Amino acid sequence: MICYPSPQNTVPLIIAGLPRSGTRFITNVLNAVPGVTIQSEIPRPVIKIFKHLIETCETVYSHKPEKNWAASWDATKRDFMYAGWANLTKSARKKSKPETLFYGYKTPGHEFYFDFYNSFFDPIQPKYVCSVRSFVDHFLSVQARWPRRNIRKVSIDYIQSLRQIRYMKKQKPNDVLLFILDDYKEAGTHYLHKQLFEPLGLENVAAAEHMASKGAVNTASQHGVQRKEDLSVSQKLFLKMSPRLLREFDELRANYG
Repeated sequence: MICYPSPQNTVPLIIAGLPRSGTRFITNVLNAVPGVTIQSEIPRPVIKIFKHLIETCETVYSHKPEKNWAASWDATKRDFMYAGWANLTKSARKKSKPETLFYGYKTPGHEFYFDFYNSFFDPIQPKYVCSVRSFVDHFLSVQARWPRRNIRKVSIDYIQSLRQIRYMKKQKPNDVLLFILDDYKEAGTHYLHKQLFEPLGLENVAAAEHMASKGAVNTASQHGVQRKEDLSVSQKLFLKMSPRLLREFDELRANYG
């Protein structure tokens, strides 16, 4: 049974960014809007294999124009992608709403599939919501969830993600929306309207506002762990010796926040 909308009548919407930065919160809020259906998380190894399969199909079918393979693949490949988003998730798939305008999925780290999705969906222009938070909050949340991840490894992933998001904003400034968790905590509902609802042209967002009012999801306490309130002495020293961590966030926030 088909459980996804027609790609010709919807815009792909991908929720990405750093883990522990609010991607699930954004997904829940957007799923409360009548015109949006976002599937849950797809594991990175799974989407990697799925991407390889699609690229193989592109290569094989594009070399058989005399048999109309290329035309057939081009007519159905976006349906195949939507079906993958619906059926490869870790959780139960969400049934798309009849009036869905935006359809997608969420997975931290999938900002690095930006070029792939832009090429695949062309001439359709996908939309992206990239979630970010300040480094110290990000690291403390990551360490609470995964205690063995050291600050150096987390910092490398953090910088790579922020730089990728900056690249995305430069390439497609109107199609890449930036959600900064720190700013949402300060501004609340107004920030959701400014950063998400209005740029996407979403209306009837009362249910989404109510969902947001319930507060954060997927917090450390919900996983039965205690988050530290501050960095250790050695972690503070590392941060002092790595000023670019704070600079990367401040520049992204100043330019695109």
